[in-house]
Amino acid sequence: MVTQFLMLVLIVGVGLVVRLGWQLKQMRRHHSSKMQALQALMIRLQDRQALLFEQSKLMHSYHSIYTQEMRQIGEEILELQKMMLQRITSRNDVS
Repeated sequence: MVTQFLMLVLIVGVGLVVRLGWQLKQMRRHHSSKMQALQALMIRLQDRQALLFEQSKLMHSYHSIYTQEMRQIGEEILELQKMMLQRITSRNDVS
């Protein structure tokens, strides 16, 4: 009787170990595929971040060049206005 009980406990124990092993294998497979998907997503996000960083640098460079050119154009307009004012003033002086 005790032997039969021990045999039954052994069979149930082995069955549980086999079932748990099978579930663990499934979970590892599922986890592995999820990790691969997450790694692929992470790589895409890193690529996107690098692209955005490059775009940001280009925008900053463009803004600096634009500001510098606008300042230069403003200075040239002031010079032209001074020249026009001098001409008008010199014509009025002659008249």
